[in-house]
Amino acid sequence: MDESTGRKKIVFAALWTEVCLAFPVIHALGEGYDVYFVTDASGGTSVESHEMGIQRMIQRGPFP
Repeated sequence: MDESTGRKKIVFAALWTEVCLAFPVIHALGEGYDVYFVTDASGGTSVESHEMGIQRMIQRGPFP
């Protein structure tokens, strides 16, 4: 949780789903944040890498 504001929710979007989105999302989940990610505002270097990045984040869940 951000101790300066008390906020616990983060919304992410990024250029590349498989790196720029997945790693920060997984890290924030590990820190205890409620995480939301916008898949249609992010992309991948290929369709497969985009979809696998999404699956990686879903597997790490839980999401609110």
